[in-house]
Amino acid sequence: MMKHILNIAFVLAGLILSCPGIGQDASFSQFYHLGHWYNPARAGAMQQQVKAGVHYRRQWAAVGDGFRTNAFNGEIRSLKSPFSAGLLIVDDKAGKAQLKTFQAQLSLAYVIKINYKSFLAAGLRVGFFQRSIDMNGLKWDSQYNGYQYDPTLDNRELVFASTTGSVLDVGAGTFYRKDGKYRWGAGYAFHHTGQQITYLQNGNDFLRIRQVFMGFVETDYRRFTGRLDAIVQRQGGAMEVLGFARGEYRFGAESRYTKENNSSAVYLGCGFRATNAIVPMIGFEWERILEIGFSYDIMLSGIARATTFSGGPEVALIYRYSIDKRIKIH
Repeated sequence: MMKHILNIAFVLAGLILSCPGIGQDASFSQFYHLGHWYNPARAGAMQQQVKAGVHYRRQWAAVGDGFRTNAFNGEIRSLKSPFSAGLLIVDDKAGKAQLKTFQAQLSLAYVIKINYKSFLAAGLRVGFFQRSIDMNGLKWDSQYNGYQYDPTLDNRELVFASTTGSVLDVGAGTFYRKDGKYRWGAGYAFHHTGQQITYLQNGNDFLRIRQVFMGFVETDYRRFTGRLDAIVQRQGGAMEVLGFARGEYRFGAESRYTKENNSSAVYLGCGFRATNAIVPMIGFEWERILEIGFSYDIMLSGIARATTFSGGPEVALIYRYSIDKRIKIH
Protein backbone atom coordinates (compact mmCIF):
# COMPACT_ATOMS: atom_id res chain seq x y z
CA MET A 1 0.00 0.00 0.00
CA MET A 2 2.78 2.42 0.96
CA LYS A 3 4.65 1.67 -2.27
CA HIS A 4 1.49 2.38 -4.28
CA ILE A 5 1.06 5.71 -2.49
CA LEU A 6 4.69 6.64 -3.13
CA ASN A 7 4.33 5.81 -6.83
CA ILE A 8 1.29 8.08 -7.09
CA ALA A 9 3.09 10.83 -5.18
CA PHE A 10 6.07 10.56 -7.50
CA VAL A 11 3.92 10.88 -10.62
CA LEU A 12 2.12 13.89 -9.16
CA ALA A 13 5.47 15.46 -8.29
CA GLY A 14 6.57 15.01 -11.90
CA LEU A 15 3.40 16.69 -13.14
CA ILE A 16 3.73 19.52 -10.65
CA LEU A 17 7.23 20.22 -11.91
CA SER A 18 5.73 21.22 -15.24
CA CYS A 19 3.38 23.78 -13.69
CA PRO A 20 4.04 27.52 -13.46
CA GLY A 21 6.56 28.51 -10.84
CA ILE A 22 8.20 25.13 -10.25
CA GLY A 23 9.25 23.76 -13.64
CA GLN A 24 12.89 22.70 -13.70
CA ASP A 25 15.45 21.63 -16.26
CA ALA A 26 17.63 18.58 -15.80
CA SER A 27 20.62 19.23 -13.55
CA PHE A 28 23.91 17.47 -12.85
CA SER A 29 26.07 17.16 -9.75
CA GLN A 30 29.25 17.25 -11.89
CA PHE A 31 28.10 20.53 -13.41
CA TYR A 32 31.67 21.74 -13.98
CA HIS A 33 32.00 19.24 -16.86
CA LEU A 34 28.99 20.74 -18.67
CA GLY A 35 29.73 24.45 -18.51
CA HIS A 36 27.73 25.60 -21.55
CA TRP A 37 24.61 23.70 -20.39
CA TYR A 38 24.43 26.29 -17.64
CA ASN A 39 26.06 29.22 -19.44
CA PRO A 40 26.59 29.34 -23.24
CA ALA A 41 29.55 31.68 -22.74
CA ARG A 42 31.39 28.64 -21.32
CA ALA A 43 31.34 26.79 -24.67
CA GLY A 44 34.90 25.82 -25.59
CA ALA A 45 36.35 27.02 -22.27
CA MET A 46 39.24 24.54 -22.19
CA GLN A 47 42.94 24.24 -22.98
CA GLN A 48 42.34 21.69 -25.72
CA GLN A 49 40.49 22.39 -28.97
CA VAL A 50 38.08 19.44 -28.96
CA LYS A 51 36.04 17.94 -26.16
CA ALA A 52 33.39 15.22 -26.20
CA GLY A 53 31.67 13.43 -23.36
CA VAL A 54 28.75 11.29 -22.23
CA HIS A 55 27.01 11.61 -18.86
CA TYR A 56 24.60 9.35 -17.02
CA ARG A 57 22.64 10.27 -13.90
CA ARG A 58 20.07 8.28 -11.91
CA GLN A 59 17.93 9.58 -9.02
CA TRP A 60 15.38 8.08 -6.64
CA ALA A 61 15.41 4.64 -8.28
CA ALA A 62 13.26 3.16 -5.50
CA VAL A 63 10.28 5.41 -6.24
CA GLY A 64 8.26 5.01 -9.44
CA ASP A 65 11.36 4.16 -11.53
CA GLY A 66 12.95 7.46 -10.50
CA PHE A 67 14.73 9.91 -12.80
CA ARG A 68 17.15 8.86 -15.51
CA THR A 69 19.18 11.52 -17.32
CA ASN A 70 21.54 10.92 -20.25
CA ALA A 71 23.59 13.61 -21.95
CA PHE A 72 26.03 13.96 -24.84
CA ASN A 73 28.33 16.97 -24.94
CA GLY A 74 30.62 18.17 -27.73
CA GLU A 75 32.70 21.36 -27.83
CA ILE A 76 35.23 22.90 -30.19
CA ARG A 77 37.49 25.94 -29.80
CA SER A 78 38.92 27.78 -32.79
CA LEU A 79 42.66 28.55 -32.93
CA LYS A 80 42.28 31.33 -35.49
CA SER A 81 39.23 33.20 -34.25
CA PRO A 82 37.66 34.20 -30.93
CA PHE A 83 34.69 31.87 -31.50
CA SER A 84 33.88 28.58 -29.78
CA ALA A 85 30.89 26.28 -30.12
CA GLY A 86 29.19 23.56 -28.16
CA LEU A 87 26.46 20.99 -28.79
CA LEU A 88 24.58 19.37 -25.92
CA ILE A 89 21.82 16.75 -26.08
CA VAL A 90 19.97 15.87 -22.87
CA ASP A 91 17.34 13.16 -22.46
CA ASP A 92 15.54 13.01 -19.11
CA LYS A 93 12.86 10.49 -18.07
CA ALA A 94 10.86 10.39 -14.86
CA GLY A 95 8.48 7.91 -13.26
CA LYS A 96 6.16 5.17 -14.46
CA ALA A 97 4.58 7.54 -16.97
CA GLN A 98 8.00 8.21 -18.53
CA LEU A 99 7.60 11.98 -18.26
CA LYS A 100 10.27 12.74 -20.83
CA THR A 101 12.16 15.94 -21.51
CA PHE A 102 14.42 16.11 -24.57
CA GLN A 103 16.67 19.07 -25.24
CA ALA A 104 19.19 19.70 -28.02
CA GLN A 105 21.07 22.97 -27.77
CA LEU A 106 23.77 24.73 -29.77
CA SER A 107 25.92 27.28 -27.94
CA LEU A 108 28.13 29.87 -29.59
CA ALA A 109 30.65 31.86 -27.54
CA TYR A 110 32.75 34.92 -28.42
CA VAL A 111 35.84 35.64 -26.33
CA ILE A 112 37.29 39.13 -25.83
CA LYS A 113 40.83 39.22 -24.42
CA ILE A 114 41.20 42.04 -21.92
CA ASN A 115 44.90 41.34 -21.34
CA TYR A 116 47.16 38.30 -21.25
CA LYS A 117 45.72 37.21 -17.91
CA SER A 118 42.00 37.85 -18.29
CA PHE A 119 39.16 37.61 -20.78
CA LEU A 120 35.43 38.20 -21.08
CA ALA A 121 33.15 35.83 -22.98
CA ALA A 122 29.60 36.25 -24.22
CA GLY A 123 27.44 33.38 -25.43
CA LEU A 124 24.16 32.66 -27.17
CA ARG A 125 22.19 29.43 -26.93
CA VAL A 126 19.58 28.20 -29.43
CA GLY A 127 17.91 24.86 -28.99
CA PHE A 128 14.95 22.53 -29.35
CA PHE A 129 12.88 21.58 -26.29
CA GLN A 130 10.34 18.74 -26.24
CA ARG A 131 8.34 17.20 -23.40
CA SER A 132 6.13 14.10 -23.58
CA ILE A 133 4.29 11.72 -21.29
CA ASP A 134 3.09 8.11 -21.70
CA MET A 135 -0.39 7.85 -20.20
CA ASN A 136 -0.28 4.05 -20.48
CA GLY A 137 2.17 3.97 -17.61
CA LEU A 138 -0.39 5.35 -15.14
CA LYS A 139 -3.12 3.59 -13.17
CA TRP A 140 -6.32 5.37 -12.13
CA ASP A 141 -9.04 4.68 -9.55
CA SER A 142 -11.63 4.37 -12.31
CA GLN A 143 -9.74 1.35 -13.70
CA TYR A 144 -10.38 -0.77 -10.59
CA ASN A 145 -13.46 -2.93 -11.15
CA GLY A 146 -14.10 -3.55 -7.47
CA TYR A 147 -11.86 -6.58 -7.29
CA GLN A 148 -8.69 -5.77 -9.20
CA TYR A 149 -7.06 -3.39 -11.64
CA ASP A 150 -8.44 -3.67 -15.19
CA PRO A 151 -6.40 -1.74 -17.80
CA THR A 152 -9.18 -2.13 -20.39
CA LEU A 153 -11.45 0.23 -18.45
CA ASP A 154 -11.65 3.90 -19.44
CA ASN A 155 -9.49 6.00 -17.11
CA ARG A 156 -11.96 8.92 -17.53
CA GLU A 157 -9.09 11.37 -17.44
CA LEU A 158 -9.85 14.00 -20.06
CA VAL A 159 -7.61 16.77 -18.81
CA PHE A 160 -4.75 16.01 -21.17
CA ALA A 161 -5.18 17.91 -24.41
CA SER A 162 -1.90 16.51 -25.72
CA THR A 163 0.82 14.18 -24.51
CA THR A 164 3.60 15.92 -26.42
CA GLY A 165 4.74 19.52 -26.66
CA SER A 166 7.78 21.17 -28.24
CA VAL A 167 9.22 24.66 -28.60
CA LEU A 168 12.37 26.46 -29.70
CA ASP A 169 14.53 27.65 -26.85
CA VAL A 170 16.79 30.70 -26.52
CA GLY A 171 19.28 31.72 -23.84
CA ALA A 172 22.34 33.92 -23.34
CA GLY A 173 25.14 34.46 -20.85
CA THR A 174 28.45 36.09 -20.04
CA PHE A 175 31.54 34.89 -18.17
CA TYR A 176 34.71 36.59 -16.90
CA ARG A 177 37.97 34.79 -16.09
CA LYS A 178 41.29 35.95 -14.67
CA ASP A 179 44.52 33.95 -14.34
CA GLY A 180 47.36 34.33 -11.87
CA LYS A 181 48.43 32.58 -8.70
CA TYR A 182 44.73 32.08 -8.14
CA ARG A 183 42.68 31.42 -11.27
CA TRP A 184 39.06 32.41 -10.93
CA GLY A 185 35.98 33.11 -12.96
CA ALA A 186 32.31 34.02 -12.58
CA GLY A 187 29.32 34.41 -14.86
CA TYR A 188 25.59 34.83 -15.27
CA ALA A 189 23.17 33.28 -17.79
CA PHE A 190 19.46 32.98 -18.44
CA HIS A 191 17.53 30.35 -20.38
CA HIS A 192 14.00 30.13 -21.84
CA THR A 193 11.68 32.99 -22.72
CA GLY A 194 8.41 31.78 -21.22
CA GLN A 195 7.61 29.18 -23.89
CA GLN A 196 4.35 27.33 -23.47
CA ILE A 197 4.04 23.54 -23.75
CA THR A 198 0.64 22.68 -22.36
CA TYR A 199 -0.47 19.15 -21.45
CA LEU A 200 -3.63 20.04 -19.59
CA GLN A 201 -6.75 21.52 -21.06
CA ASN A 202 -7.01 25.20 -20.09
CA GLY A 203 -3.48 24.93 -18.70
CA ASN A 204 -0.60 27.38 -18.93
CA ASP A 205 2.53 25.32 -18.46
CA PHE A 206 4.94 28.14 -19.16
CA LEU A 207 8.56 27.11 -18.99
CA ARG A 208 9.90 29.69 -16.56
CA ILE A 209 13.16 31.53 -17.18
CA ARG A 210 16.10 29.73 -15.56
CA GLN A 211 18.74 32.07 -14.12
CA VAL A 212 22.21 30.71 -13.39
CA PHE A 213 25.11 32.18 -11.43
CA MET A 214 28.29 30.10 -11.48
CA GLY A 215 31.94 30.57 -10.57
CA PHE A 216 35.18 28.87 -9.61
CA VAL A 217 38.57 29.49 -8.02
CA GLU A 218 41.65 27.25 -8.22
CA THR A 219 45.35 27.29 -7.42
CA ASP A 220 48.38 25.01 -7.83
CA TYR A 221 50.97 23.80 -5.39
CA ARG A 222 53.61 21.67 -7.11
CA ARG A 223 51.69 18.65 -8.41
CA PHE A 224 48.53 19.45 -6.47
CA THR A 225 45.62 21.57 -7.64
CA GLY A 226 42.80 22.70 -5.39
CA ARG A 227 39.54 23.93 -6.87
CA LEU A 228 36.20 25.25 -5.66
CA ASP A 229 33.14 25.39 -7.93
CA ALA A 230 29.76 26.87 -7.08
CA ILE A 231 26.46 27.26 -8.86
CA VAL A 232 23.16 28.91 -7.95
CA GLN A 233 20.12 28.27 -10.13
CA ARG A 234 16.64 29.70 -9.87
CA GLN A 235 13.69 28.73 -12.04
CA GLY A 236 10.25 29.90 -11.00
CA GLY A 237 9.82 28.90 -7.37
CA ALA A 238 12.63 26.32 -7.44
CA MET A 239 16.20 27.08 -6.40
CA GLU A 240 19.40 25.03 -6.30
CA VAL A 241 22.62 25.95 -4.51
CA LEU A 242 25.53 23.56 -5.02
CA GLY A 243 29.18 23.92 -4.04
CA PHE A 244 31.99 21.53 -4.92
CA ALA A 245 35.54 21.25 -3.54
CA ARG A 246 38.10 18.90 -5.04
CA GLY A 247 41.81 18.21 -4.94
CA GLU A 248 43.82 16.88 -7.87
CA TYR A 249 47.22 15.18 -7.87
CA ARG A 250 49.18 14.85 -11.14
CA PHE A 251 51.80 12.18 -11.72
CA GLY A 252 54.09 11.19 -14.58
CA ALA A 253 56.41 13.11 -16.90
CA GLU A 254 55.08 16.19 -18.67
CA SER A 255 56.44 18.52 -21.36
CA ARG A 256 56.09 22.19 -20.54
CA TYR A 257 55.62 23.61 -24.05
CA THR A 258 54.54 20.62 -26.13
CA LYS A 259 52.09 17.75 -25.95
CA GLU A 260 54.67 15.00 -26.41
CA ASN A 261 54.46 13.99 -22.75
CA ASN A 262 51.39 14.51 -20.64
CA SER A 263 50.89 13.68 -17.00
CA SER A 264 47.87 11.85 -15.62
CA ALA A 265 45.84 12.74 -12.55
CA VAL A 266 43.61 11.40 -9.81
CA TYR A 267 41.20 13.57 -7.90
CA LEU A 268 38.82 13.43 -4.97
CA GLY A 269 36.13 15.86 -4.01
CA CYS A 270 32.90 16.47 -2.21
CA GLY A 271 29.92 18.67 -2.96
CA PHE A 272 27.06 19.99 -0.88
CA ARG A 273 23.63 20.76 -2.31
CA ALA A 274 21.95 23.06 0.19
CA THR A 275 19.40 21.25 2.42
CA ASN A 276 19.36 18.33 0.00
CA ALA A 277 22.47 16.17 -0.40
CA ILE A 278 26.16 15.52 0.15
CA VAL A 279 27.94 14.50 -3.05
CA PRO A 280 31.26 12.62 -2.75
CA MET A 281 33.20 12.27 -6.01
CA ILE A 282 36.25 10.43 -7.37
CA GLY A 283 37.90 10.63 -10.78
CA PHE A 284 40.85 9.69 -12.95
CA GLU A 285 42.36 11.44 -15.97
CA TRP A 286 44.73 9.73 -18.39
CA GLU A 287 47.36 11.97 -20.02
CA ARG A 288 44.95 14.91 -20.36
CA ILE A 289 42.99 12.91 -22.96
CA LEU A 290 40.51 10.60 -21.25
CA GLU A 291 38.74 11.28 -17.98
CA ILE A 292 36.17 9.40 -15.95
CA GLY A 293 34.37 10.81 -12.93
CA PHE A 294 31.93 9.18 -10.53
CA SER A 295 29.78 10.92 -7.94
CA TYR A 296 26.90 9.88 -5.70
CA ASP A 297 24.22 12.03 -4.12
CA ILE A 298 23.67 11.04 -0.47
CA MET A 299 20.22 12.40 0.31
CA LEU A 300 19.73 14.58 3.40
CA SER A 301 16.22 15.92 2.84
CA GLY A 302 12.96 14.37 3.99
CA ILE A 303 12.57 12.48 0.71
CA ALA A 304 15.50 10.24 1.68
CA ARG A 305 13.25 7.88 3.67
CA ALA A 306 10.63 7.73 0.92
CA THR A 307 13.34 6.71 -1.54
CA THR A 308 14.75 4.13 0.93
CA PHE A 309 17.89 6.31 1.03
CA SER A 310 18.70 5.53 -2.62
CA GLY A 311 20.52 8.61 -3.81
CA GLY A 312 21.82 9.51 -7.23
CA PRO A 313 24.83 7.95 -8.98
CA GLU A 314 26.35 9.99 -11.78
CA VAL A 315 29.07 8.94 -14.24
CA ALA A 316 30.93 11.18 -16.70
CA LEU A 317 33.26 9.95 -19.45
CA ILE A 318 35.16 12.69 -21.27
CA TYR A 319 37.57 12.81 -24.24
CA ARG A 320 39.81 15.78 -25.05
CA TYR A 321 42.08 16.43 -28.04
CA SER A 322 44.58 19.17 -28.88
CA ILE A 323 45.13 20.12 -32.51
CA ASP A 324 48.00 22.51 -31.73
CA LYS A 325 50.87 20.53 -30.17
CA ARG A 326 52.68 23.72 -29.08
CA ILE A 327 50.19 24.84 -26.45
CA LYS A 328 51.80 25.55 -23.11
CA ILE A 329 50.43 23.28 -20.42
CA HIS A 330 49.84 25.01 -17.09
